Amino acid sequence: MFSSKFAAWISVALAGLAHAHIGPYHRAMYAINGTDPANPSLYTGISSNPLYNLKYEEYWMHAIHGVLNFPPPPEDAIEIVPGGTVTLELAENARFTTLSPNAILSDWPDGQWHPNGYSITNLGGASISPSQCISAPNLHAQNESMAAGTALAISYESDPTKVTPNNTVVISVLEHTPFKRIATYQIPEGLPPSNGLVQLLWGWGPRNCGQANFYIFTLLARVVPGLTPAKTLGIPSPLVYCGYGGSNPSKCVKGPKQMIIVKQAEGNNVADADVIDPDGEWAAPGYNPSCGFANGAQNDIFVEAGSPNALFPVAQAAATSPPIVSGSSTSADPASSTSGKAAPTTSGTPTATDLASGKPTPTDPASSASGTPTSTDPGSGTPATTATESGTSTLPSVSSAPTTSQGSCKSTHGGHKRMITRREKHNIF
Repeated sequence: MFSSKFAAWISVALAGLAHAHIGPYHRAMYAINGTDPANPSLYTGISSNPLYNLKYEEYWMHAIHGVLNFPPPPEDAIEIVPGGTVTLELAENARFTTLSPNAILSDWPDGQWHPNGYSITNLGGASISPSQCISAPNLHAQNESMAAGTALAISYESDPTKVTPNNTVVISVLEHTPFKRIATYQIPEGLPPSNGLVQLLWGWGPRNCGQANFYIFTLLARVVPGLTPAKTLGIPSPLVYCGYGGSNPSKCVKGPKQMIIVKQAEGNNVADADVIDPDGEWAAPGYNPSCGFANGAQNDIFVEAGSPNALFPVAQAAATSPPIVSGSSTSADPASSTSGKAAPTTSGTPTATDLASGKPTPTDPASSASGTPTSTDPGSGTPATTATESGTSTLPSVSSAPTTSQGSCKSTHGGHKRMITRREKHNIF
């Protein structure tokens, strides 16, 4: 039995987070203790913040608030094993994950318990949102089958400031998420090992049920050699909306794909998305068949070695501009950013020259079972540094940007091979 004092503390904690959204949590995340070095906190919920109508330098990699200035230490990087899995905790706040020394844990992202078959017709006493969707946790869905899907993408750049949509490839999709707290992503066999640290991005594009925003967040990782020969990763293409449920598969982009960027002031990269679906809802591009994504490891991301479409391993410079896309809507003046990135254009059909003009050179909640991070663990160090295998190097400063509301959503329109243990292969934490 909980004491009345403990029960009251739980009630206060839950009430304070009642309108939070969902994000990925792992000790390899950037800004694990927030972005205020004077007041570090594990409980900022920064990875759960939605992104809407922002400029490229604000939304890309969730760089708003200076997140990229607070990398995790290299030893906390996720170890990605080709053919294995990566497990993250999807939650409203670190309070509801194993990262917290005082965690409020359940199978759900909000630390509460919900019935089997949880849906708007089986709420178990929970309230329904104004948009007639599940409100707790804020899943942007009516039930599990309507959860739009989440994804992992990789850029082989060790410097996060060199990562662009054009050198970031979606490598895994998990259908019907976010829903439960634990999310395990299948990694393609043949993913080439990295030459050090890489950037692992998590993404989610909800299907309506509130404000039309999207989610992206960055974690640090490294790719180790797998048990099968390494392949060559291809340059990713911008996306095309190919109908609700992938109803028009001939339009779907094949091969390696970029991450979804929608509902932003500039750089939206999903063409033909300004349509009404047969169910009367506005099209909502997601990590599902609507944008040509199959569930699981994305095994169509590879090209022949030496191909002009090879991304890694091949030495080439990364692009510095947002993706150029046909048919994407913009809602603000796409002026060039203060970081020097060129503003995108929405005229014309994407061609090979719209993609990166060059190619870059070159793990689950706590991927080991040792130790639980506390609020003074990774992320509380000096800002404006980036993790490297040999230490840290200074990052350019990140321009200040407006904050986003966390309120409730309102309905709106070669290396040597080595033995890999089962625990390591599956990133069991």
